[in-house]
Amino acid sequence: ERLMIKTFNAIGLWQLNQSGVKTRKLIKEFDAKRVIMHGLSDIRGDINVTDNDVTEFQQKISAIKASRTVRNSGDIKQFPDWDEELEQVYEYYQSYLEKGNLMDFSDQVSMATHGLVEGNIKPIPYTHLLVDEYQDSDEIQVDWTILHANAGKIVTVVGDDDQSIYRFRGGSGYEAFRYFEANAPDVKRVVLNINYRSYQEILDTADRVIKCNQKRIAKKLVSHNGNGGQVKVVGLHNPTEEIIWIAQHLKQSMKENPGESWAILTRVNIDLFRIEQALSDMGIPYLTNSKINPIKTKLPKAYLGLLERFEDSPEDAVFDMLTLFGIRHDDIAYRMETLGIDSIMDFCNLSDKNIEAMITSMTEDAAKNWKTALSLLSGYESTVFRWRHGQISSKALLAL
Repeated sequence: ERLMIKTFNAIGLWQLNQSGVKTRKLIKEFDAKRVIMHGLSDIRGDINVTDNDVTEFQQKISAIKASRTVRNSGDIKQFPDWDEELEQVYEYYQSYLEKGNLMDFSDQVSMATHGLVEGNIKPIPYTHLLVDEYQDSDEIQVDWTILHANAGKIVTVVGDDDQSIYRFRGGSGYEAFRYFEANAPDVKRVVLNINYRSYQEILDTADRVIKCNQKRIAKKLVSHNGNGGQVKVVGLHNPTEEIIWIAQHLKQSMKENPGESWAILTRVNIDLFRIEQALSDMGIPYLTNSKINPIKTKLPKAYLGLLERFEDSPEDAVFDMLTLFGIRHDDIAYRMETLGIDSIMDFCNLSDKNIEAMITSMTEDAAKNWKTALSLLSGYESTVFRWRHGQISSKALLAL
């Protein structure tokens, strides 16, 4: 009763429910992507809409809903990346939500914020509020925070103004802190400039890059560990050359210095998987915490993870199983249309005849991906039931 931990979206929905505001059903991720894809296809008169197109427009729609400028003006044309196609897709998507009495994640905190402004939703019933990773907050989340500060809550926001990895979906970065300082009462700024992780040489190298940012809070990072680090920059032509260089360099260095150890960091998992493959090919032993490796396995851990999700979100679990094998959103929708099936769940029970007919015109790689994914989906619902009720163990599933 004294401590609640939630995401912005979850706490927005909690406020709505607590205040007795009638909410809509949440649209599933796959359905949201499918609607955007169909909207783009209709507008462009072209069925060849890519996954990247869908993701880009989904992110822009989220950013529009979070935009303070659009909200205050009521005019989507005030959105920085506005164009006619975006407006058409946005209206198509919103129309689908309205007709289906649906909402998406962005609507949850948006509705709560509007309710706070209008007075029909109460602030959270806690004295203190701590918001972490504040640089990732979008404008409506920033406004929600300020409304609580103005309502007498003791608010602390923590983050790194030099980060902005969620800018693509409306993350405010430095502007979140600046706007909070300008609009919340009695704000005190505390700059945390002591770094406990890296040596000073690492911080100095990073600082030479990051200080080029014009919108940031000036700070001098100081290492608690002092000096002792080293930075080496290697320029290569492409990712394949990078992976080969890493593996060769590690093999030579570890041979010359048997006592040393290395850590490899990548931005996305697929890069890590490719490096793992190179290390394995060169006989270099390694440890990894990666949960999913589509190169080396048939995704056993991912399969178990999707089984766990199946009870709450069966359609999303099936969709994720297909996309894990590189099957594109538009391809999934196209196959559903050609097979005459209305639900993605029907992929769990396709006959061998339908599967063979479907993959006949595919490339060899595409056919292999589909067959592998569909073989795992075959009898998916009964498998979940047996696993949940202890009739088949996780170990037995992985053996399959």
